[in-house]
Amino acid sequence: MDLGVQGGFKFNGKRYARLNTEVVYASDFDERVVNIYNLNFKHKSVVLDINDIDSREMPKVDLILGGFPCQSFSVVAQNPKRLGFKDSKGRLFFEMKRILEEKKPRAFIVRKC
Repeated sequence: MDLGVQGGFKFNGKRYARLNTEVVYASDFDERVVNIYNLNFKHKSVVLDINDIDSREMPKVDLILGGFPCQSFSVVAQNPKRLGFKDSKGRLFFEMKRILEEKKPRAFIVRKC
């Protein structure tokens, strides 16, 4: 998602122009994911679970991007069973909502899987 809003890349034989955007904050709870992210972006991500993010420590921004796992809602989820909001992963949406309400960006983009 971050690459998409920044532009300046080539994919499938097509060049996408650099956009007038700057990513100023990124986080993930998985250290391996953050390490890979940090190898590929100038700005650096932090290892931090969204449940532990204090939005006051985030910069003021116009756009927030976010994503949450789909296993809790997927119709093919069988192991574990599709639990929706009963599952901790399914409740991550509410943490995104909390941050959106506190930061009040002009826009947001949320993706599920």
